[in-house]
Amino acid sequence: MPEQDVRAVLFSDIRDFTSLTADRGDHEAYRLVQVFVNLVEEAVKNQQGNVVKTYGDGVMNTFPDVRSGLRASIEMQRSLQEHNETAPEDTISAGIGLNWGEILRDNEDIFGHSVNVAARLANSAKGGQILVSSSVREKSKSYEGFGFVDTDYRDLKGVGDEEVSELLWRDEVSRLPAKDNQLTLVLTDDHLSIELSKSLQEEINKAREELSREAKNHSGLTKYILEKVESYVDRYLPKVLDWGLAKKGIGLEHPIREAQLELKGDRMVFSLKGDEVLTLTKDEIDLSAAKDFAAKFKKMKSS
Repeated sequence: MPEQDVRAVLFSDIRDFTSLTADRGDHEAYRLVQVFVNLVEEAVKNQQGNVVKTYGDGVMNTFPDVRSGLRASIEMQRSLQEHNETAPEDTISAGIGLNWGEILRDNEDIFGHSVNVAARLANSAKGGQILVSSSVREKSKSYEGFGFVDTDYRDLKGVGDEEVSELLWRDEVSRLPAKDNQLTLVLTDDHLSIELSKSLQEEINKAREELSREAKNHSGLTKYILEKVESYVDRYLPKVLDWGLAKKGIGLEHPIREAQLELKGDRMVFSLKGDEVLTLTKDEIDLSAAKDFAAKFKKMKSS
């Protein structure tokens, strides 16, 4: 019979693993997964946690208390940041979800609603983001040294509505979320990052695959047009989404000295080393908030 227990459950998984595999090949993707798993396991070990299992591009862990789970989550993101700065050719971006509650333990595996919530939180997290449940937030009220951003209620697949908060793991100066919550710009004293949602990456990957299939099913002018559209998607959208260009800073922290952020009329343009990476319009962001964010960016860069 399964044993009942109460634990903090943490899921972490790599963002855009499908594109990584397609771009780098299975062997290279496997190597980077091992780098990721090693970083995660080290953080778990340092916080007296337990690695339950790895699953493709992710890891499931448990901790005896919420504080240990919070500390491990922060250590994981900071370790990934350090890795990306020292090995820009092997950038890794991950989302993390943390929950607290009852679990069922059967041999070396765990099951139950609390486990499902943690998994869905990780799936909902953007790259570089740590999402926690209301039970974690409640337990954290007696702790010092942790900062949170209140988000909202989210309809987590297979779980239902869950009150979600974000755990801060870096000293933020400002943040600018998109209206649809598909990406967030985060500014620190010396870095600027763009956190992308997993769902946005998946949608673009599906669109690319569909275009490719349609092109193969047609000939003549229709085939030519579809191939041109697919080429456009591959050429431009990867500036935001593809793993191959993640090293330019997408979903990762990037030094402010290498970044530029400008407001051009009703658009905000983000560039790295002179290469325009992302443009957000008034339909996608709040322009008033964008002006404040851009002003803080300019101040941090000048200092």
